[in-house]
Amino acid sequence: VNTALPEIEPLQELEPRTPRAVAERAIVLANIAATGYGRPPADSLRDLERIGLTSSRTRIERHHFRKKDYSDAERGWAQWLIEAVNACSWCLEKTHDLAPLSLPSDELHDIFILCPDPQKFISTARLRDLAEIHECADLYYRAHWAARDARLAGQSCP
Repeated sequence: VNTALPEIEPLQELEPRTPRAVAERAIVLANIAATGYGRPPADSLRDLERIGLTSSRTRIERHHFRKKDYSDAERGWAQWLIEAVNACSWCLEKTHDLAPLSLPSDELHDIFILCPDPQKFISTARLRDLAEIHECADLYYRAHWAARDARLAGQSCP
């Protein structure tokens, strides 16, 4: 990796989200991702309404739930959100490893979609140590740079 590549934002400059905010966001993202894998949007929307998370969606996400059918590109966009769910799950200490290049796990579906008590899950959420999250984010930032640099240079990724 390029040794001149600067570190991501210094730890002391970060304003991390609360555990509650991360847990809520993970549940919303998991429900959107599920629509990319065939779950009817009405089912996901109903679940978000039941636990009071409909206002936690972005404008694009609200639009996504209004649709009854998705194009391949829209389905693909929703499926890619599983990567963010994976990261949230790791930050919330619900999964042991952060493996962004592995296939989506049914475990994520169980944690965020089939959660028996979402309100309790949200209210008791806790995050990994911020320094550990920061270190991991910096590692993936550098790995992304190395992969992108190799691709642009026509080389195989290290």
